[in-house]
Amino acid sequence: MKTTWIASFAVATFFAGHPAVGADESVGEKIAALEQRVAALEKRLAEVKRTAAASESAAIEVPVAVMAKIREKAASDFPDDFPVQQHVIERQVKAWKALHVAKGE
Repeated sequence: MKTTWIASFAVATFFAGHPAVGADESVGEKIAALEQRVAALEKRLAEVKRTAAASESAAIEVPVAVMAKIREKAASDFPDDFPVQQHVIERQVKAWKALHVAKGE
């Protein structure tokens, strides 16, 4: 189990004199602190992975012809509502990019 290995490594690091833990803390307190730190790091890793996926998607350029069709459709569906047109365009571009990132194009 990955988390167990990380926690074991972290415990070993603390026993080696890690400065974040005071000398008066018990082993149980050290383990609890390490488990909290591991959970925080795993959460941060998940955030970084989501950000990386979003960046990859953002790097893909939508072809001009596709963008023109998306804009035309939004304008014809909502001719008097620019904010809704803008929202529709953003959602359609996001969907197009998600499809093409999944395909690896």
